[in-house]
Formats: sequence, C-alpha cells, structure tokens
Amino acid sequence: MFHFPHRLVILAFFGVLLALGFYVYQKRAIFDPLVDLAEVIRLPRTSRTVSQLTGKVVKVGNDYTFQMKEDQGVNYSLRLTGLEAPEVEEGNTNEVKALKESAQETLTQMILSNRVRVDLTFITEQRGGLGVAYLGETNINAALAEAGLAKVKREYLKGLPWKEQYRLIRAESKAQAKQSGIWNRSSIAAAIN
Repeated sequence: MFHFPHRLVILAFFGVLLALGFYVYQKRAIFDPLVDLAEVIRLPRTSRTVSQLTGKVVKVGNDYTFQMKEDQGVNYSLRLTGLEAPEVEEGNTNEVKALKESAQETLTQMILSNRVRVDLTFITEQRGGLGVAYLGETNINAALAEAGLAKVKREYLKGLPWKEQYRLIRAESKAQAKQSGIWNRSSIAAAIN
C-alpha cells in the first residue's frame, strides 16, 4: 500500500538531485578558484622570499626583465618570476612577436620611471635576481598574466609563497576564461603549451 508513495518520494529525491547536479554543472565556473587552490597545494615547496628591494625602474628589457636603481643607489637587473614568454615557432612568428612587443610595452607603461617594490626569491652576487614586483598594491606579475601577456610556468613558482602562487595561477585562469592575449589565438596557445 505504501510502495507507490515510497517510490514517488525516491523518484522526487533523485529528480531534485539530478536538477541540482545540472545546476551546479552550469555554474561550474564558481569552482575555478578552488581548482586553482588545489593546484597550488600540489606544487612543491622550496623557499620563501629571500629579500625585498625598493627603488625606481630605470630600464625595461625583453622577456619580463628590468633594471632598478635601489634607494641606496645600487643597480639591480631583475626578472619577474613565474612568467614565461611565448616562443617563436614556425607559423606563429608575427603573432608571437606582436605579443612580446605588447608585453614589453605594457610592462614599460606600468613600471618605467616608477618606484616599485620587489620581493626577491633569488639573488646573485652580481645583483641579478628573480622576484615579484609591486607597483603600490598591484602585483605586476599577476597583472601581466591576467592580461594574457605571459604564461605562468608552474616550475618557476616553487620559490614563491602560496599566496603569490595562487594569485598567478588565478590570473592565468582568468586570462584563459576571457581568451585574452596568448589565449586568444589557438595557434599561439598551441605553440607555447
């Protein structure tokens, strides 16, 4: 006698469960930050920030490099860590060159002649190093990745604190979702993967 209502309740439960699953599938982008966080947790750890420099950027070079004159007057040659420039390969030469020029121009506009803070992850005796650059509160590394002007190289992130790794990976995910820069052209994206 109660078999029919019992089956009806079970059928309604699975119907609601199926509808909920379909809704979550449609809104799966809300889980992207959790997926990126899981990726950061999986990355190996080696070290933390080794030093911090503050100074004025005097020159911007290719492939995310720049020269900075520290407050004490000492010059440093630095590179933004965690970022990789797309490589020129057959068939994508013009697109990649344009993208590299755009990245250099954007970096120049952001930091040239400005005071920046660099959290160094590596430094040499010859005053060369790798780090995360900040213009005020803006993370320059993440800004370039989010604009699609750089690819985040996971192997280069292990010297960064978790927070910075997460920012870079999230920035790249946002660029991919918006199909910005590198991620806009499938031929370029295929060339740098």
